[in-house]
Amino acid sequence: MGTLRLTAEAGLRLAKALNALGQYGEALDILSDARARSPQIRDTPLVHDLDVTRAVLYRELNRPADAEPIYRALIAIYDADPTLSRANRVTLLNNLAEVEAAQRHFADATKAQRDVVAERTRMFGESGLETLSAKSALAAYLSNDGSAALAEGISLHRQVLTARRALSPPNELAVAASLHNLGTSLDQAGEYHEAKEKVLEAVAIRSRMLGPDHPDTILSRRELAGIMMSAGDLAGARETYASLITSMERTRVRATATEEQRRSYFSQSAQTYKLMAFLEAQAGRNSAFAYADAARSRTLLELTTSSEALRSAGDLTGTEELGAARRALGRLATADTSQMNDADRMQHAVAIDAAAARVGHAEAALQSQHPQLQFSSKFQPIDRSRLRLAMGDGSALLDYIVLGDRVLLLWISPDGTMGSANSAIPGLAETARSYVAMLSAPALAGTAADPLADRAVFAWKDGSFRLRRIDEAIPDDAELVNDVGPIRDALAHGLLSDLPPEVQKSTRWIVVPDGPLAAIPFDTLFVNGAPIAARTVVSYAPSLGLLIDLTDRLKAHQSLRGDAVMVIGAPAFDRVPAGSPLQAWSALPGSKTEVSDLARRYRLTPGKTVFTGTDATEARLRQLDEHGALMRYKLIIFSTHAVVDPASSERNAIILMGDGQHPDSDGFVRASELMSLRTSADLIVVSACESGVGDWLDGEGAMGLPFALFASGSARTLLTHWSVGDQSSATFMMRFLDKMDHGASAAIALQQTKADFLAGRMGEKWSAPAYWAAFSLFGAP
Repeated sequence: MGTLRLTAEAGLRLAKALNALGQYGEALDILSDARARSPQIRDTPLVHDLDVTRAVLYRELNRPADAEPIYRALIAIYDADPTLSRANRVTLLNNLAEVEAAQRHFADATKAQRDVVAERTRMFGESGLETLSAKSALAAYLSNDGSAALAEGISLHRQVLTARRALSPPNELAVAASLHNLGTSLDQAGEYHEAKEKVLEAVAIRSRMLGPDHPDTILSRRELAGIMMSAGDLAGARETYASLITSMERTRVRATATEEQRRSYFSQSAQTYKLMAFLEAQAGRNSAFAYADAARSRTLLELTTSSEALRSAGDLTGTEELGAARRALGRLATADTSQMNDADRMQHAVAIDAAAARVGHAEAALQSQHPQLQFSSKFQPIDRSRLRLAMGDGSALLDYIVLGDRVLLLWISPDGTMGSANSAIPGLAETARSYVAMLSAPALAGTAADPLADRAVFAWKDGSFRLRRIDEAIPDDAELVNDVGPIRDALAHGLLSDLPPEVQKSTRWIVVPDGPLAAIPFDTLFVNGAPIAARTVVSYAPSLGLLIDLTDRLKAHQSLRGDAVMVIGAPAFDRVPAGSPLQAWSALPGSKTEVSDLARRYRLTPGKTVFTGTDATEARLRQLDEHGALMRYKLIIFSTHAVVDPASSERNAIILMGDGQHPDSDGFVRASELMSLRTSADLIVVSACESGVGDWLDGEGAMGLPFALFASGSARTLLTHWSVGDQSSATFMMRFLDKMDHGASAAIALQQTKADFLAGRMGEKWSAPAYWAAFSLFGAP
């Protein structure tokens, strides 16, 4: 028993350390292994901690279906032993209700939440604050559980509102929350007049007590506009949304707001811009493009325009402090606090606040020194002439906005004609996830990353496709999907069928994705019965504003002189010291071959333009940056492992060697550290098993490595959507670079390489999309 306990404790500690490094998959594997080794101690606090940690990880990974059975098992243990803490049981039930609701299993969420309400009523009474909060959550689940339950949800919202009004002294903000929630449910029931009345009262309270620009007030104002839309009052909705946007822009440009604060705030408000884009498109106004663009990549646009202004001025004074401040904040934000006591956590929170303030002061100092800098951008119309120049001759643009399952497509044809179309794709997020899983599975079979190892894709009756565990209960009318074709066809119909012929026939597409669409390789979809990759060059842009700026950046880079290529890769992971987190990473034989081939191809000099083995270190990368050397290279290639954390963009990292002594040089070059580098590259390639776009944040877009590398100064970035085999990746990269060396642009070289793989010219096995579709070009076309 003692040995088992030590094994479980060690597994828990190691898993939490890996969690802090962003290695969620490995953390989950270790926790599962430790759990499997400890069946005799299943009822102990230790294993309780193991299971709760696993559930938390799954929720952070946006995998509520995996967290659900863990919570159910834990609740069963509490149900079987009445001596265990009832408060803990209620917390677990509350968490279960939340993960059920996240899966839109509102009937199951309601069942769990009724138990929470009963327990909190017993503990705190009918009108206890905790009881009323539990009832409010139950009312929300009921309101989303179909028309039969909606009436009960509305009734319960009314009860909670009455109880909160009766409290002495009354909590006006709690009353406002109930008014807002009741109005939302009344809107769902079609009771628009009373819904508007209740939400107007919520707006009045929140405006008086919090101010018109507070996030809670804005939330109620947005709900008010939504009720107007539901009632058919489009003019009133448009006026309310326009007023909201004025408030949000005013908040965003406040000097006291740091980059992180602006980003967090805006992510909660981007839906307003999206809804305005839908309204403008419905009215046939081209201003829809501007509102759609304002809903994403704002912070990145600010970072890129600020860095370009500094470079144009020829004065980088002060950027070192800003870079150091951002790196320090990034390290604090990703630190593992699980082993801290309350006092240490408080101190850590104070340190984060101080680091954020340091970033703000550094931004303010730079802006004082360089008035042309803008750390906060203003909403403005799209410059159509600059956009057309950025697109280039013969290119079409596909600009998407996603709201739930609704998709707004804004397109520009090669001749400059603008248009729009609306569609709906049932279960869009799940369908996109299922598509990528089936698309990538052949390359990942037998590995820890295999998405279909214990899962399968099913076609739901509503037209959606869903990835489910094999042992999970599946509706009787759901059908097993064995071929990716039906999912591909459903996505192509929803995303491309409304394009006019001149756009469909264009040989160059620039795609601006949104939400779950960022994970989809568009060139795997079919148009007129043929894969897009066979004839169409596809590249991706974070936003229209950034497409313009990155194209301008690419032109500016052409006037710079310097070395053509720098390669850093094939770190000596087999030589890291014992106990280092880098031991989790294996040496990459394909990477070593790739670096050697690149060194010969471009006649690179060890220690100057190629860094490999024990010289492929984070310290070396930082040294190059400090001496301004990174700004000399047109093409920078990282050939190594990468971490892509779908739950935390800050933990995305390129992995090099660490020195084992300094926290700044642990080998994990995180997003915040990449952002602080100064590059002038036409193209940065991350030739890793998985480099990915990272998580999607409303108001910003893809927050993974592309974001960080654009912020560093790159005009374009080549990354992968999923893990690609070491050997096939090296072969793909060599083919791609061959075509660039013969004069093809990055986008054209990528399409030609994909077409070669698709046609079987690189081997029949590698003709499957799993081996070539993962590679995508982001940035200037």
